[in-house]
Amino acid sequence: MAPHGLAAIEIGYDQGASAAALFLDAGLASELAHDLGGRPRALLIRG
Repeated sequence: MAPHGLAAIEIGYDQGASAAALFLDAGLASELAHDLGGRPRALLIRG
């Protein structure tokens, strides 16, 4: 990922923790984003 880059990765409603762990293992921090219904919808990954 480019420095200061941003990736939005769509996830299933129950995949937030496991998907975040994969990116953390790769040295990338993530932030969980919710849809308008308040459900977890995407991980925001910053480079």
